[in-house]
Amino acid sequence: MIRTDGFYRSDLIEWEDWHGGVHMRGASVQFWRFLPELRWVRCISAHQDLPFWQLSEKHRNAPTGPVILERFTGGTYELGPQNIIVSESSPSPIGPQILRYTWLVSEGGLVPTQPGDYIGSTPLTFVEGASDLA
Repeated sequence: MIRTDGFYRSDLIEWEDWHGGVHMRGASVQFWRFLPELRWVRCISAHQDLPFWQLSEKHRNAPTGPVILERFTGGTYELGPQNIIVSESSPSPIGPQILRYTWLVSEGGLVPTQPGDYIGSTPLTFVEGASDLA
């Protein structure tokens, strides 16, 4: 069962990309919070000590969509017998696309089921809500 009394976070993930001929590198952490009303809030940050619980409390009722408030995004999720399926609307030149990510729910976190995608292929560990990481 997915936990809604805290949040899930990844380890620090190194990345690199090319944009306009510029080679960029960095590292970031994914923070995910699943709300009881089948909505989620996510933040991808270079700061491992981001006070995500407090920020997600502040933005938990924000509208979902491609980008909401600061670096937050949101969407909906559905629960399967042993997994969670996350849906996210993403803008594209031909109109919005719905992206879907699936994780197996384990006792300590979420285990990805699809390789090769930065967002959906990242293991997530559960963190108690009020404790945060700061």
